[in-house]
Amino acid sequence: MGRESADWKRPNRKFLRSGFYFPTLKSQRLEVAFAVDTSGSVSDDELRDFMSEVKGALDSFPSYKVRLLACDADVHTEVTAERRGDFDGFAKEIRGGGGTSFVPVFDELKDEPVKALVYLTDGHGNFPDKIPSYDVLWVINNRDVDPPWGKVIRLTA
Repeated sequence: MGRESADWKRPNRKFLRSGFYFPTLKSQRLEVAFAVDTSGSVSDDELRDFMSEVKGALDSFPSYKVRLLACDADVHTEVTAERRGDFDGFAKEIRGGGGTSFVPVFDELKDEPVKALVYLTDGHGNFPDKIPSYDVLWVINNRDVDPPWGKVIRLTA
């Protein structure tokens, strides 16, 4: 996702109050895709949690160019975000509420492959049969679902 380097001219503000002077980390641009499950099985609170996780990830990087996709059984919204306002526009356009299939996101990414995909979901849906050539991180808020491939992070309340 990116190489990090230290900037000793600007201290990391997180540690200043504790008396530690650590450098600010500068990293290369984040270039991945984020997919958000907007199916009917995802509650409004869960969708807000997913969007908060995406925003938090973007806010952690000084520079990014990411593809944001919202999908239930189809990709309904897709935005390439390079600035803070791009995420806000994506968040306002999200819709869905239908069934769940993860396949459309992977189909959408076939023409322009990404370095990695982070898919935020409850995990209930149809997984693609073919493993993509890029890394996939499933961020799942359900302990009962295990994707057939990729890495998994469990969101807990």
